[in-house]
Amino acid sequence: MVSSFPPVRAAAAALLAAMLIALAPGPVSAHGDLQVVASAPARGERVAAAPTDVVIQFSEDILTEGAEITIVDGSGHDWAAGATVVPARDTVTVSVEAGMPAAEYEIRWRVVSPDGDPVGDSFRFTVSDVESIAVAAEDTTRQGPPAVDVPAADVPAAEVPAEEISADRIPAGQIPSERIQSEQELIWRTVLFGAAGTVLAAALALVLVVRRRARGPDNGATSKEGL
Repeated sequence: MVSSFPPVRAAAAALLAAMLIALAPGPVSAHGDLQVVASAPARGERVAAAPTDVVIQFSEDILTEGAEITIVDGSGHDWAAGATVVPARDTVTVSVEAGMPAAEYEIRWRVVSPDGDPVGDSFRFTVSDVESIAVAAEDTTRQGPPAVDVPAADVPAAEVPAEEISADRIPAGQIPSERIQSEQELIWRTVLFGAAGTVLAAALALVLVVRRRARGPDNGATSKEGL
């Protein structure tokens, strides 16, 4: 006789697994869908004057309890005045303390999603000092564009025609030394050539005189022998 115990045990195990699956908790509702769709001031905005209140609108409804907005400066001071209000199901707002100076501020918000879980985030905005910006722009306009220095090498020199440049118009102290040296060499060459010509002429005259004297006695002896 075949025992039916194993099939019964298998059926019980399958039933237990089905019950565990049925009783297991479903997926937790995600809060990533809750986003800021609009705000005043906007994220990263630079405003000319301090706002009187901060308003944030979300992509879905929120609970009226637990909403909070803080406006913190660099020193950690909270400029939010009074309690955070939920005027609509998807909007929160808070008033701003008077006298907010020009600086960068961080808006930190925290709300409760429809399923009861808290959600929060932050963004920054800047209050600009409009008067100081206008004064700086006016000073820049008065000063005008910066001066540009032109190197002396870039300025072309005045051209003088070559025919107008002569030794007569150049002072003696400004005549180039190369020109003076060439003129001196020309004078010395002329003197040397003249002296050499004189010496050569004297030498030729001396040769002729010597030849004539050498021929004189020979001519006399020849005439005596003929007599």
